[in-house]
Amino acid sequence: MVGGAGKFVKLRDGDTDVLASRIAEEIEKIMGARPHLVIARFHRKFIDANRPVAGAYESAAAKAHYDAYHDALDAACRDVRDRWGSGILIDIHGQGTDQNAIFRGTINGKSVQGLLAKFGKRAIAGPDSIAGQLAARGHKVLPPCDDPEARETQWVGGHILATHAVGTGVDGVQLEFGRSFRKSDTLNATAKDVAGAVAVFAKAFLPAETRTPDPKPVGPKPPVP
Repeated sequence: MVGGAGKFVKLRDGDTDVLASRIAEEIEKIMGARPHLVIARFHRKFIDANRPVAGAYESAAAKAHYDAYHDALDAACRDVRDRWGSGILIDIHGQGTDQNAIFRGTINGKSVQGLLAKFGKRAIAGPDSIAGQLAARGHKVLPPCDDPEARETQWVGGHILATHAVGTGVDGVQLEFGRSFRKSDTLNATAKDVAGAVAVFAKAFLPAETRTPDPKPVGPKPPVP
């Protein structure tokens, strides 16, 4: 009950670490390169990395782990931005509200301002968006993609997106997977579907080439010592 945080969820996002790893593996198979992957290895009853620091933990000993997680995310996003100009942060969680649904969260558009400015809502809910591709693969996605004006009302995105995907040059989307997507007999299929959706999205909306480095300044050669 620190920092006015209210209820502190003790349950882990069961098997989301495994799901994230499998998604990264499948993306590498499809696209030929492995994405950045940052996974919290601490238990959520001690640290909630998706909250501001004031409400994320009680023990001072937790600070180094919380900071390490966010430092790793910051470094990954900076690398993507420096190399490509823009990119997408996919924040993976589990939810217990609807075991058969995937909730999309973009803080109602705040974490995808770059995509919206370039492509409009089709990058978020259109047929080539991540959510649209998951829906096309037969999954229940909320808010529904057939209503691009529908607001995110339950799992809208939290501190991770607000910190690393709002005003940073890297867009971000939170995906909250129901339990049926994270079971041992469905997890691999989920990872393949998500990776396939990301590949279609990347081809449609992400940069195809790395940025050209800024030229080095031209001037007189320094004197030979």
